[in-house]
Amino acid sequence: MTPYGQALDSASLGLFSWLGSGVFLAAGAFRAALPLGLGAAGLAAIGIGLAKGRIADCLRAAGGVSLGFVLSTVLRDYTLIHPNLGQLGYQHNTYPSGHVTVAVLTGVAVVNLIRWHSAAKAVMVLSFAATLVGVVSVAALAHRASDVIGGIALAGIIAPWMPSGYQPRLSSSRRFPSVPVAVSATGAVGISFISIALATSSSTLLALGIAVLFLLAALTLTSRVLRFGVTTTLSDSQTASSGK
Repeated sequence: MTPYGQALDSASLGLFSWLGSGVFLAAGAFRAALPLGLGAAGLAAIGIGLAKGRIADCLRAAGGVSLGFVLSTVLRDYTLIHPNLGQLGYQHNTYPSGHVTVAVLTGVAVVNLIRWHSAAKAVMVLSFAATLVGVVSVAALAHRASDVIGGIALAGIIAPWMPSGYQPRLSSSRRFPSVPVAVSATGAVGISFISIALATSSSTLLALGIAVLFLLAALTLTSRVLRFGVTTTLSDSQTASSGK
């Protein structure tokens, strides 16, 4: 909401310009294809859920994704007005990104609907896919970096309201040993970008570094939520078993 903040945000539109015009075309194609792939995964998960009689979980999943689409559209087109602070990128409002919101919530829905012993792998694959949606949205000049962060934040508000009622088996509990490594590597990359940006006065690298640190926060939060969910469910199951 400040001239400096707007300049920094608009600078994110040039994050991938050094890769050439071919990246712009490829990013546009990926941006169109990735949501379709995620949508197909979501429909497949709902189909499996319905076949197993998990109607309530399927309704939560479909409702959460639909709510994300509606809210992102209303916020972007009717509620949040992009401030007019000069010719900094394009002037029409693009916050938050509907593509990112729906991609993240679709990933949450799929993880909620699959069997728990596959959740760790699904989280990795779907997190990568949702992140890629955000990256290609910026590379295709469809969104600024803040739009992507706003889409993730909106999905984070909705996701806790669409949990799965599926109870994992005690033997299926597992921690996520790759998370500490991913967090450490992501933090190092983000700090490196910011350090170089401060040394070279590069607003583009500074924007990229901040975006990477936001990704670090999302990774940390995701791992904590998953571990908390498994621990809580297992604790409840053990209490019920001992009560019997």
